[in-house]
Amino acid sequence: MPRSEPANSIRYAAAEGMAFLALQSVASRVVLFLAQILLGYFLTPAEFGVSGLALVVTTIAWSFIGFGVDAVFQQRNSKMPLWEKTAFAISLGQGLLAAIALLIAAPLCAIAFRAPGIIGPLMLVALSMPIIAVSVVPGAKIYAALHFRWAAGFAILELTSNQILIVAFAFAHFGVYSFFLPMPIMFLFRAFFYWRKAPVALRGRIRLKQVWYLLNQGSRVFVSKLIFSFIDQGDYLILGLFASTQTVGYYFFAFRLAAMPVRVVAGNLQSILFSTFTKLGANTTRKIEAALRSAEALSYIVTPLCFIQAAVAGPVLMLLFGSKWTESILLLQILSIGLPAEAVASVARAHLNATGAFNSFLKYSGISGICFFISVWIGAAFAQSTGVATAVALYYIIVQPILFFRVFPPGKNWHFPFFRIFLAPAIISGVSILIGLAASLVTRSI
Repeated sequence: MPRSEPANSIRYAAAEGMAFLALQSVASRVVLFLAQILLGYFLTPAEFGVSGLALVVTTIAWSFIGFGVDAVFQQRNSKMPLWEKTAFAISLGQGLLAAIALLIAAPLCAIAFRAPGIIGPLMLVALSMPIIAVSVVPGAKIYAALHFRWAAGFAILELTSNQILIVAFAFAHFGVYSFFLPMPIMFLFRAFFYWRKAPVALRGRIRLKQVWYLLNQGSRVFVSKLIFSFIDQGDYLILGLFASTQTVGYYFFAFRLAAMPVRVVAGNLQSILFSTFTKLGANTTRKIEAALRSAEALSYIVTPLCFIQAAVAGPVLMLLFGSKWTESILLLQILSIGLPAEAVASVARAHLNATGAFNSFLKYSGISGICFFISVWIGAAFAQSTGVATAVALYYIIVQPILFFRVFPPGKNWHFPFFRIFLAPAIISGVSILIGLAASLVTRSI
């Protein structure tokens, strides 16, 4: 390990990152909840449905930017300056190719989903792809330098600004485009601040040997990330094939309320852990210990939030919207119960990436994808949106803990870390909510 980065400083940076992650968790929940409530007033279920289907394609297209190059580039650690120009050139090229592919795919996606309204938003996103591509390398440098405080602060600022723009466009009656018009604006915003914080040195020449190495190593990361992009959006995708855009809209509304804050937190945790693990070198024991502690801490952050939102979903949505989003209530409750396990699983994915176990990560992704799509397809075929929500929650609760402990084998005493990471936070949160509900009922009866 380099002398300039002693173990204590790495531990301090990681602890600071976790502290700001907890703060970001609360802030994300508040911002996204308020934005979603306002969007629930301004947009119809059908508009939510078309937006959700367009975001399916958009998110999958985004996975082509970086192509795993960012992860491999960050693993160069102290040699990163020698690889900057090559990594930047590849990322920009991928952004241009992704834009062309999305422009071609937009009409075909409209036919597949029977939703011609997604063509315009997808073309707008395609034109934004090269803009986001220029932030890939600066972003990797920021996390590699362990600037977690800055990254967390910027993430909250970006999230808040984006939601304000979405709500403003919805208020101005832009309908489906409300989710997509802010994208080029926010991508330019990110590129400006990322380059200010971590400018990329573009001098020197692009080495073909480096190009081959980044693409070869990154391809396995890319395939894994592509699979997870399909998993992230697969519920919308499959539901869109079985149900109307309005039904997709009810599900999309519920999912944004339930899962978006959790995924924001889990995604940033992956970046923090990935950067921390790469600094720990070959010390496997310390990496696993750090991962298990992070998983436990994340579980105690996320589980209470998810259980509380499941408990209050019905009265809150009825109070705010009347009967407009009634069909989203049960979906939100079902999804909320399974989400903590999905958040914890992000620790395992970060560990596999940081340790360079790209083949294991690809295997993990493949197994996850197969289990997910079989479950969701069955759920959609039998019960449409309710079936999909149930299948997603069961996938989180059953499959993710199994895969987590495949990455971190606990040995004979598997029940102790399972209880500590998965069960204890759920039991404490569940009992606390039941006590609160019981006290509320007693108070009303007096």
